[in-house]
Amino acid sequence: MRQQMMKTSRSWGLLWSWRRWMNGFRQDISFQWRHRFYHAYMFVCAAYYLLMLWIPEAYREKTAVVLTFSDPSALGLLFAGGIVLLERQQRLLDCFFITPYRVTEYVLSKGASLGLLSLVVAFLIHGFAAGLPDAPIHFALGVLLTSLFFTWLGIGLALRCRSLNGYLLYSQAWTLVFVLPLLGYLGVLQQAWLALIPTDGTFILLEADEAHVTWVELARSYGLWLAADAGALLFASRMLKLTIQGKIGGGLNG
Repeated sequence: MRQQMMKTSRSWGLLWSWRRWMNGFRQDISFQWRHRFYHAYMFVCAAYYLLMLWIPEAYREKTAVVLTFSDPSALGLLFAGGIVLLERQQRLLDCFFITPYRVTEYVLSKGASLGLLSLVVAFLIHGFAAGLPDAPIHFALGVLLTSLFFTWLGIGLALRCRSLNGYLLYSQAWTLVFVLPLLGYLGVLQQAWLALIPTDGTFILLEADEAHVTWVELARSYGLWLAADAGALLFASRMLKLTIQGKIGGGLNG
């Protein structure tokens, strides 16, 4: 009887956690739309499309991969930090004191909302340049895993900053190493150790069929990203907990 009650209690707990997460996800979408983050993405898509018109057809596929990589990484990092700083300024993070909304649910919701947006934009960019990707599942997972990492990393870094300018400088110092595989993809930097950086796996996943990659390369790419995403999730959750406790960044109102 006691075990049955415990199972029922856990089931209800999971149900309420799911409902809180879905509500947070809808609120994130609404917040991003209200503050014109979606409009900014539309502008980026239009700019990329115009750029593609000037790129010779022989280079469009490679350019599409580079632009697709920049969407969940550079833009994801920028938007994640901007959203957190804006929410902090508007004291929306005070919800942790007056609602049962949990830190992990907040972080997962941010990752899902920005990840969904990155997926849509990535397929549009690639579609403009070269049509649908040859391996859409690997392509989608590459974009999503990259977006989650930079979103969660951006959340953790933004919570340590008090201004957007400070965040931009601080985040660039943290993320510079993740740009190096881009140089490898372009043939500027050829080093074996680049394969240890998760973003190297992004390029493998974005053009999986094009490069005829092996299952070992795919396993390495997914393994690195899963480990990196788990670390970024823990980092963002830890920074948010410390902010709520007032131990970093001047607290919620710092």
